[in-house]
Amino acid sequence: MIELYLVMKVIGLAYVITTFAPITWVIELLPDNLIKYLLVVLTGCHKCCSLWLGIVMGGIWIGVIASIIAEILTKIKQYYENKHNRKNVP
Repeated sequence: MIELYLVMKVIGLAYVITTFAPITWVIELLPDNLIKYLLVVLTGCHKCCSLWLGIVMGGIWIGVIASIIAEILTKIKQYYENKHNRKNVP
């Protein structure tokens, strides 16, 4: 049960990190180097951010499970966005 709670926390935190605009503003101010590149990669994708946060917070299996669930949630979100956009097209 604790693992499920941890996975939910990882997915939620990864979603906030990837969608929170001020984080990207701060990253853009950094000079071009390896650290900036790594931060861009880690904050650009929900499933990647879920994987690395899960590994840091709970271990490899928490990261893998969180990444898989994040990928499923992303696919569901894309499906409904595409379905909604098709309705409005004449």
